Amino acid sequence: MQKILFFASREPCRFPSLHKRFNFLFLMRVNLICGVLLTLTINLLASNSILGQNIHTNTVELGIRTTTLKAALQQLEVETGMSIFYPSEIVDRYGAPILPAQKRTIAETLDLLLQGKSLGYSQRGTSIVLFEKHMSFERGDQTAQHRVVNGQVLDVLGKPLGGVSVYIRNWQRLPQELRNVSSTATDENGIWSLPVPSDTTFLVFSFIGYEKQEIRVGNRSSLAVMLEPDQAMLIEDVVVTGLFERPKEVYTGAVRSFNQEELQQVAGNNVLTALKSLDPSFQMPENINLGSNPNALPEVTLRGGNSLVDPGGATTSPFNYETAPNTPLFILDGFEVSLTRINDLDLTRIKSVDLLKDATATAIYGSRAANGVVVIETIRPEAGDLRVTYTGNMSLESVDLKDYNLLNAREKLNIEEQTGVYLFWGDTRTEQRLEHYYNHRLAEIQRGVNTDWTTLPLQVGVGHKHNLYIEGGDDVILYGIGGTYLNTEGVMKGSNRQNILGNAYLSYRKNGLNVRNEITITSNVGNNSPYGTFQQYTRLNPYWTPYNDDGSLKYFLETVYDGEGNRLTNFDNYDNLDGNTTDPTVRPTNPLYNADLGVKDQTRYTNLMNNTALQWQVNPWLRLTGSVALQFQWDESDRFLPAQHTSFANTPTFEKGSYDKGHGKRINYDVNLGANFNKAIDKHLLFGTLGFNAQQVRSYTNLYTVIGFPNARLDDITQGLGFRDDSRVTGEENFTRLLGGFANASYAYDNRFLADMSFRLDGSSQFGANNRIAPFWSLGAGWNVHNEPWLKDTDWLDMFRLRYSFGYTGSQNFSSYLARTTSRFYNGSDYRGMIGSYLLGFGNDDLSWQKTQKNNFGFDINIFNRLNIVGNYYIETTQGSIGDVNTAPSSGFTSYSENIGDMRTKGYELYVRYNIMNSPGNRNNWSVFANLFHVDNEITKLSSTLEALNARADTTFSSIPITRYAVGQSTNAIWAVRSRGIDPATGYEIFEKQDGTLTNIYHPRDQVIIANGRPKLEGTFGTNFEYKGIGANVFLRFRIGGYAYNQTLVDRVENAEVNMYNVDRRVAEERWMQPGDITFFKGLIDYSGRTITTPTRSSSRFVQRNDLLSLESISVYYRFSDALNKRLSLSNTRVTLFSNELYQWSAIQRERGLDYPFSRTFTLQVSTSF
Repeated sequence: MQKILFFASREPCRFPSLHKRFNFLFLMRVNLICGVLLTLTINLLASNSILGQNIHTNTVELGIRTTTLKAALQQLEVETGMSIFYPSEIVDRYGAPILPAQKRTIAETLDLLLQGKSLGYSQRGTSIVLFEKHMSFERGDQTAQHRVVNGQVLDVLGKPLGGVSVYIRNWQRLPQELRNVSSTATDENGIWSLPVPSDTTFLVFSFIGYEKQEIRVGNRSSLAVMLEPDQAMLIEDVVVTGLFERPKEVYTGAVRSFNQEELQQVAGNNVLTALKSLDPSFQMPENINLGSNPNALPEVTLRGGNSLVDPGGATTSPFNYETAPNTPLFILDGFEVSLTRINDLDLTRIKSVDLLKDATATAIYGSRAANGVVVIETIRPEAGDLRVTYTGNMSLESVDLKDYNLLNAREKLNIEEQTGVYLFWGDTRTEQRLEHYYNHRLAEIQRGVNTDWTTLPLQVGVGHKHNLYIEGGDDVILYGIGGTYLNTEGVMKGSNRQNILGNAYLSYRKNGLNVRNEITITSNVGNNSPYGTFQQYTRLNPYWTPYNDDGSLKYFLETVYDGEGNRLTNFDNYDNLDGNTTDPTVRPTNPLYNADLGVKDQTRYTNLMNNTALQWQVNPWLRLTGSVALQFQWDESDRFLPAQHTSFANTPTFEKGSYDKGHGKRINYDVNLGANFNKAIDKHLLFGTLGFNAQQVRSYTNLYTVIGFPNARLDDITQGLGFRDDSRVTGEENFTRLLGGFANASYAYDNRFLADMSFRLDGSSQFGANNRIAPFWSLGAGWNVHNEPWLKDTDWLDMFRLRYSFGYTGSQNFSSYLARTTSRFYNGSDYRGMIGSYLLGFGNDDLSWQKTQKNNFGFDINIFNRLNIVGNYYIETTQGSIGDVNTAPSSGFTSYSENIGDMRTKGYELYVRYNIMNSPGNRNNWSVFANLFHVDNEITKLSSTLEALNARADTTFSSIPITRYAVGQSTNAIWAVRSRGIDPATGYEIFEKQDGTLTNIYHPRDQVIIANGRPKLEGTFGTNFEYKGIGANVFLRFRIGGYAYNQTLVDRVENAEVNMYNVDRRVAEERWMQPGDITFFKGLIDYSGRTITTPTRSSSRFVQRNDLLSLESISVYYRFSDALNKRLSLSNTRVTLFSNELYQWSAIQRERGLDYPFSRTFTLQVSTSF
């Protein structure tokens, strides 16, 4: 209860005006949480009425008026709360009798429903399984020649499967008298028998939760069939690591698995967005600058990441070829791909996603797995007749500007007058000029000018996606071909991202040999808005208008003349944020003017990926595999600004206009060879994998700028005048090779005691010559407590598993050349006809692997087959994070790389789901869930490099907290000078020095740790519901206990330049103005009436609670019934409406989306097959 109260409460605030609008929301959150808890309690108590049901003694009062047997069985499920499993292909053939409403036992009701039909039933716990009873042949001329084939169906653990539907493929084409004997179902021992017409007959084996198999009978009289779990339906029962698969029941790793339907509960287009809601340990920190920009690549971490980020490091690749230090490894269909590739991946093509977290799950990837591994498998074609699947959607993006509250024209002029903008003591002439400005602006206001600049560059973005997939084949040849077109329109006019994807799949299987090839081509074009950045508009003063009197667009927004006709220049110090630092335009220009000039700001790439795989099933327990992936990517970037662009207002004539051009190329080769072993001997179950992996990655980039484009129509780079002075073509090349061997073994005894072992030996070109090779390994142990003899017959406990893992992984998310000595030629000069060179960086032969030690303790519990709880507690220690060490200029180079420090991370995860209603046979379900996550870290060791950076921070005056590290402290610690608030007498801030004394003078050496930026608890909660095809999914996100530095308050309120730019309303209403004012913000003017110009530095005043509650995703859908699908000649038809980021409450008030606004998305999606 204390946690609930903590979530619903806030700390007392000295300035209640900052929070007064949230009281109503506070009550709503308490009611919502109490409602969820009440629902859970009531249903948990009610669940006892279902446990231990006996169909021969428990009664049900039921009347049947439906016409089909399937509908009658669904009605019986609802009334009894039991799950009824049946082969749909058989049940669909029968109607249902009319039964009057009266009390009967469940068995009596079933007997009446199945009377005269070839169906039988049996009870298994709280489930009922229907199967077809054998019917005798009437010995006629046609049937006397048929022979009987029998066999047994097992799962991957060798356990018999009861209730499996077995039928002849294309049974509809058989003569009428043979159709009633064309199908059956396995008994509780998995045994079945069926008469077949000929040796060419194909038998189909189908069961809910398992992949359908089609097998040709041939001349065999007995068949042993093993069904594998269906990843699309029950992916949580199998762990996919990208190199091997393991049954989750005997696996000790910390893994979260999601199938396509779960992913599409959250989002229709982006898999990263879906994963963020499904698992809070998969995080994409909010970027308040880039907002909802469709061309911005998000930052992604898993469990917070394990690398100590070098404050001096930066990514230099313009095409995101380099990976951020804490980004997890992404594996697509068994091969490593970039974050960009995953961000642009079509969600409708994804079959499953596995998040690998601990040592057992990740050590098999060795030097690349310290930050976790995300394994994605795409959909592969299924056998059967030609089948076409279409998914299409339309989305609307609506801008979210609720965090902006700017002054209108009259308010802005008033605050300028109050702060003395138009006064200049001691210079009458200057005051006269300023009076001209005031009169001009007042006249504009009086004639009705009050421009809301924030609305002018915005639109409602209309996007759409279309995916078409064609598949078919048989047990020998499978084929699939598909295509996707996705156009995402942003809320800034002219911004969009277009994706075109095509893929083809072909598989050939013969005598245990399977050869498959898949080729995927992706073309992407991203256009940035020609209207500039959103921040350019939020700064513009509302008493300016973008239009001349004749309706044409202005070039300069304000031109003021004195009485003699001379243009005044008193305010010619305006920063237009247009990127021109060489010859900046100091007058305010109109950013709308540039939109129609033919400006181009575009990036594009083409990616080609070909995967070829060979699989040989040597015998039932041994499989050999080999695969080769080739990936090529070509990138290009263009940014063209013609001479008429406002950024060139002060540029010399022949240098006006510019064209920034970039080229990139990346080539990946990836080879995997492996052998997979599985064997069940009595109570022993053993899985083994042995493999080899080789990888080579090479990338190139070059960038150059050409100037001198006199006309907007001359937009080809060859039409430019030449390079800017002292500029040239720049670029870089990265080349890495990785060679590794790996082994994994999983063992289970009596499905009770579990063990996993992994070992990998990696060699990489990225490390020093003395540390090229390193081992990585893991050990895992588990105990299936629920399979102990003393608990096996317990009705209420369905699963109780304990897990522990320990091991080492590594990371190599850094540039390829850090261990090498690099140099560059003097290509602009020579010495006696010879060209010299100079050092760029000094190599470090002792640069070693960054290693992460991982400890994970976990448990999995399932109670009453309703309440599912998964928990993990982990400790991860990183040794040897890599960063740059600065050197003396006399050495001839600026830096070299070394292992700069160690870090320890601790955290826990708790995933809880309660099934209020669950009926797999008809998909009716209702569940509530909560996913909780906490992580924090501390630095355990620092090199002299980072200590030197900390010392530099003690002398640097900055309004932004400077990143600094200290042993024993978190990397998320926020450093600032402690503040005692604003002095009511003077309007100045009072600071507390390190010795405890007070002062009005700021100094960075007084900085201390104020708070931790990591929340104490964060996560998601919500509900999933479906009844008779109508469903809804709700995901809410919360964050409790974290702090953030409110930089926008500093920049937009305290350090706002009122004389130049429009400002937040709090500047006018909440800043100190006269002695006696008690305010949160310091004065605009001091006690003498003079403007305070001293900038605000990093102060504890702006360290604020960052609690959050947001409606992250909500979707409603309708799934067509089988009857409606059949009438329309369709299948699997579904209509869904998604909404993302619909509402957000935050304890911290700040402007978000500074360069690009945030948005709310509404998507209508239709999917069907025919």
